[in-house]
Amino acid sequence: MSRQGDYAVQYKLDGERVMLHFKRDGGADGSVPKVEWWTRNRKNATKGFGESMRSSLEECVPQSVSECIVDGEMMSVDLATGRFLAFGERLPGTTRNGGEGAEEGCGSRHVYVAFDLVFLNGRCLTGLELRERRALLASSFSFRDHAFELLPQTVIDKSCADGTRRVMEHLDSAMEKGHEGVVFKALSTTYEVGSRDRSWLKLKPDYVAGMGDTLDLLILAGYYGEGRRSGGQINSFLVGVRAPPEAAARMEGAVAGGKPLFYPLVKVRRSLW
Repeated sequence: MSRQGDYAVQYKLDGERVMLHFKRDGGADGSVPKVEWWTRNRKNATKGFGESMRSSLEECVPQSVSECIVDGEMMSVDLATGRFLAFGERLPGTTRNGGEGAEEGCGSRHVYVAFDLVFLNGRCLTGLELRERRALLASSFSFRDHAFELLPQTVIDKSCADGTRRVMEHLDSAMEKGHEGVVFKALSTTYEVGSRDRSWLKLKPDYVAGMGDTLDLLILAGYYGEGRRSGGQINSFLVGVRAPPEAAARMEGAVAGGKPLFYPLVKVRRSLW
């Protein structure tokens, strides 16, 4: 990664990748901002996140911001512990579960974690380097925990002698907080919509020798393959673990008939078994 110059190490979040489109005088009567949430697959997620994020945006988007497009990850946070919820416990609202809005008073809430700024006050920022966009993002909003957050990062200079140690410290921090891993981003790169090139690299614990654990997992679902080779057989499985009783209690009403709650973890192919 250092061959591309200085780079940032950020947490890899397991949330809903969405972009905030905000226009202060864009409402129907001009008295309220026009706010829309869009996924990178061009799905409108406003129905799921609009109301739950309204008060956060009122507090965290200052009057100096008249219009913006922000890139980030929508997460759900447990207000009692301050930790982001696992996928199986996540609040309603994501496009993965139909896009219905979250219920109030359930002990958790949506939180938007911003990591990039694409447009600001009539100015397109896609041609700027990431280091410049990050600086504008950090200085343009009033971030608040458990509402509208700035994704933490560690900047590694290309000539840094202890870069590996600092990267592993950030990875350890990510694991302690329950994240998937970390992402490396070259600070000299511009913003390319939908691009997944070498300027972004992932690092997860299973990529590092000695950091993996052996888990006993349950098969939760099976997926039929497509095409002539599959023969109509199940060729992959969704596996996971059973949630502790206190987690099931927090999801009361979402789990019918007192049935156990399971956390899906990963989809694996039958050939790996």
